Amino acid sequence: MTSAMPWRVAIGKEIRALFPAWTAFALALTVCIAGPRNLSSFSWVIFIVATVVLGAMSIGHEYLHGTLSPWLALPVSRGQLVGAKLIALTPLLVSLAILATFGLIAATGVPNAPFWPLELLTFGLPLAYGLVVAPWLTIVARGPLAGAVFTLAIPFAVALALALLQAFEVFVLPAFETSMLLVAGVGALLGWRAVLRLEALETHRDVELPKIFGASRVRASARRHPLWALVGKELRLQQLTVVMALLSFAAVLAARWHHALAPLRSLDLSYALSLVHLALVPILAGALASAEERRLGTLESQVLQPMATWIQWLLKATVVVLLSLGLSLIPLALLHGSGLHPVSVLRSVLPLGPAVMIVGELAIATLYVSSLSTSGLRAIVASLFVFAVLGVTLPFLSQINTLAWTGASGFGTGTFQAAAESLVGRWAPGGLSDRTTSLILHLRDASTLLFWVGLALVVLRFSLLNHRSTERGGRRVFKQAATLVIYVLIAQVVFTSLGAVYAAGLRRLTPEERKALSESMVRRARWQRELEVLTKNFDGRVGACAGDGLNEGCVRQNELFPMQSVMKLAVAVSALEAVDDRKWRLDDEVVVRKQDLSVFVQPMARLVGPDGFKTTTGDLVRRAIVDSDNAANDLLVAKLGGPLAVQRTLNRKGTPGVRVDRDEKHLQTETNALDWREEYLDPAALDLAINAVPAPRRDAAFQAYLRDRRDTSTPRGMTVLLEALASGRLLSPSSTKFLLDTLTQTTTFPDRLKAGVPDGWTIGHKTGTSSSWRGVTAAFNDVGVVTGPKGETISIAVFIAESKASDKDRAKLMADIARAIIAKY
Repeated sequence: MTSAMPWRVAIGKEIRALFPAWTAFALALTVCIAGPRNLSSFSWVIFIVATVVLGAMSIGHEYLHGTLSPWLALPVSRGQLVGAKLIALTPLLVSLAILATFGLIAATGVPNAPFWPLELLTFGLPLAYGLVVAPWLTIVARGPLAGAVFTLAIPFAVALALALLQAFEVFVLPAFETSMLLVAGVGALLGWRAVLRLEALETHRDVELPKIFGASRVRASARRHPLWALVGKELRLQQLTVVMALLSFAAVLAARWHHALAPLRSLDLSYALSLVHLALVPILAGALASAEERRLGTLESQVLQPMATWIQWLLKATVVVLLSLGLSLIPLALLHGSGLHPVSVLRSVLPLGPAVMIVGELAIATLYVSSLSTSGLRAIVASLFVFAVLGVTLPFLSQINTLAWTGASGFGTGTFQAAAESLVGRWAPGGLSDRTTSLILHLRDASTLLFWVGLALVVLRFSLLNHRSTERGGRRVFKQAATLVIYVLIAQVVFTSLGAVYAAGLRRLTPEERKALSESMVRRARWQRELEVLTKNFDGRVGACAGDGLNEGCVRQNELFPMQSVMKLAVAVSALEAVDDRKWRLDDEVVVRKQDLSVFVQPMARLVGPDGFKTTTGDLVRRAIVDSDNAANDLLVAKLGGPLAVQRTLNRKGTPGVRVDRDEKHLQTETNALDWREEYLDPAALDLAINAVPAPRRDAAFQAYLRDRRDTSTPRGMTVLLEALASGRLLSPSSTKFLLDTLTQTTTFPDRLKAGVPDGWTIGHKTGTSSSWRGVTAAFNDVGVVTGPKGETISIAVFIAESKASDKDRAKLMADIARAIIAKY
């Protein structure tokens, strides 16, 4: 570069332009890493958004600040201009990748060596898109916001396209990676061509969809009522929101129906994308509403229109909230599962009430940030940081409320508790009456609702003041933030006081009853703490969940783990449903012949003679569970109509997160790099075929199995299934008793969960174990229902994947988990 524009000056200019956004993303990632594990798992989302936004801003800030013409007029080559931007952008993106890697490790643990190429690709692709694709699309759209949105939309569009091309096959991982790399290469070539052809004809140009949301003739729009004209204007501002919502929902469809690639290993993609969709729509809608008017220079003229500003603002907020709710909740609520029976994704992600509240509050909070921002892109960046902070603080406030309502001391609730004891003792020495207790509970529910409604109104009021004001000083923001903090603190005092009075008024209960009630309400926190302590730093990926139908504690509850023989529990449920529907009977006679056998563990094979082996349907279920007999399992699957029939049963029973895709003979041969053949019914022939597979092919098959989404379960999904079974909601009373009794007879691996069950308690469980390859065990599982001396039940699911630990250490961890869960009951 010439002396007129030295490299350090050009690079310094670029860093100054990008540094505020980089700082916000870096702080958001830091908050995620330091926060709870569930928050850490979303660090990859922030990282992907950060790379795209920074890439779009590297060229987009020239459009935002109106400096495109001077930049292009510099007496240097286009290559040098672009080189300065890339030199400044690369270290910023790499530093965020390092932070996101720490977030990934905090969420899922340190990956084994074979996984590092996949993890590097997970971060390498976003880096490539941030460096080449986002700048290219920003030039095409002549604006950073549209460039960032369209760049984020590419993975969704690729996933959907590949899913449609492979509509009748399982989604192949390399196809997605190759397609994304190809798009990055095309972006690099077209981006360089766009730079060479770039002319400063205009500072920005909005990307609009043709003829939608009131893009009609001016003559027709002039006849509309002013309110409808305002609605049309607001909807035109939200065109990018509509585009992104449709594309993200299409990606959810691809993941739900055709099992698209998970962005992290073993992550339940349909669940993750559903959460991303729920958050993305309100954030985009809120960010565009106010800031984009300011960026386009239309805000001043709009505020001066002959209509009260508060009416304009109320209409804007209404459009934002309704659009957010409509585009995020309605599609997910109508989405069907992969089976024939419709399964609501929304119900498996969040209950409807909390989902409505969260989406609405996200939209309003982002609208407030937008009222302080000069562009929609900056509003999105600031919102991500704000929400990361809220993700840490809100669980802390929730814990205070829990302690207050259980009468526990700590976190400052002891003072409220003592005052409440004294107040209730004078007011009602014998304790509060049922009517008074019920009134306090109603006050709690009403005050919670009023708190959120009041908070929304306060935030909307501040947003209106910011929207119609040109003042952007930190003093205004500080005063508004202080007011919100005071509001939250006052509400917290009210909640804590109500909780303390309620807990103090339970004196009419015996000490034992009161202790049981208190422990029940804090059980989730105790279980969560125990699970996190026990699984921390264990060699491998450990997912565990425990629930009693009311309380639940989990780690990695929504990650996918290979089930192996745990799958036989789902097959047994499907078989017993057929019995409940009177399609089968447990005493139906079944003849097992040589061609009905499977592979590996099948004790029943010794009983099959030339004329077969006569048994019953009930005995097949018992053998599949008790002996983990693969032949019994595969025969049941075939009689049911194949794995898809089992999956349809799971869908009907409302157990999201549990998948059955293959029987044992197909699963076990595929994981050993073989295609199933009838000749493998001979164990000797199967052993010869496995030993003949080249080591590189075995390596590839093993790695593919570790990433495979088929025949997997999430810890929470399995716990939901077990809780439904234990409560009698899953099957008829007779079938429930039969299956629970059968589970207690399990003979496989008593050193796992069963070893941690104390005297007086019983356990019915199903184990699952894979073979090991090069010292790594793909799956080591145990799930079951623990029953206490008083009939209480706890469902426990523990999955260990990708572990190099010894069998003894893995079994000990499971026993310790069962022991700790029961001890904290």
